Amino acid sequence: MSSYYGYEKVFNKPIEMFSDKENILIAISSSGKSVNILREVKEAKSKGVKVITLTSFSKHNILRKSGDINFFIPVDRYSHVEINLI
Repeated sequence: MSSYYGYEKVFNKPIEMFSDKENILIAISSSGKSVNILREVKEAKSKGVKVITLTSFSKHNILRKSGDINFFIPVDRYSHVEINLI
């Protein structure tokens, strides 16, 4: 049996294996549509982890609706988002 899970689980597997309800996950995605990040948030919430999101571009993005606390920066260019999120 292989222990290789593939890139699609790069963020999800550590959360599945090591997180618990006393943790906080900060999920950052400019578009709020990153499949890997959405998957990790779902896994974290299933384990009772509190989630804080930081997104941009569209205020109606999926990630922005997924956290316990959600921050949104209303800009539409990556360079501005990356500077403001960091």
